[in-house]
Amino acid sequence: LHISGGHQILSYSQIEAGKYREAYRNIHSVIDFEASADAYHHQLARLLNQLGYLDLELGGAAKALDWDRRAVEASHSSPGISRFEMQRYSLLNLATDYLHLDKIDEALETIVQFEAIKEVPFAVRFRYYNRYLLLMAELRLAQNDLKKAIEFAREARDFATQYKNQKNIARSYWLEGRAQLQEGKPREALGHLAEAVKIADAIGHGSLRWKFRLDLARAQIDAGEPPAATIQEARVMM
Repeated sequence: LHISGGHQILSYSQIEAGKYREAYRNIHSVIDFEASADAYHHQLARLLNQLGYLDLELGGAAKALDWDRRAVEASHSSPGISRFEMQRYSLLNLATDYLHLDKIDEALETIVQFEAIKEVPFAVRFRYYNRYLLLMAELRLAQNDLKKAIEFAREARDFATQYKNQKNIARSYWLEGRAQLQEGKPREALGHLAEAVKIADAIGHGSLRWKFRLDLARAQIDAGEPPAATIQEARVMM
């Protein structure tokens, strides 16, 4: 159990750093053992979620959906309180996959399932509730409800700041900047997107550094500023 937990934490770190091949090998080195041992404990759902996250980072949302569906199934066999914890994470991942596949109705249905089991003591809730707020901001963006998207992004930033979660602070700035771009306010968007880029660079995130720059370049174009340097930086990182 501890060994598989170590692999799960390592694979998450590798994905965050953009070391995708290493993460793939690492997860499968323990997933294969889990399958052969038929061991359905809470680490199995986590590892399946990691495979979903890995495929989503590489643009394979349909494959990610398959892994995250398996993670939801595996979470039902997790012992004790771990079952609900893993269900919450797996449902959030599933909704994210649907959103990337432009299946808004399915994403909404999955979020409703998550909301039915999301309420727990505050000390536990912070581990996934911030993800929920960011997901809601992204969903409202997809629905073109820009006011709500900004509200959720700001709430997510306040929540992430309490726990000094730099990645989620950066994502909240990014989502607010994207909403402002859709509102036709590139000047306001520039500040938020530049802050997102700054934080992503500081933590050395593998994919967010170039994703944020692409939207920053869009804001620069809309604001009448030259985007070439930003685009080149993104290209090198990709």
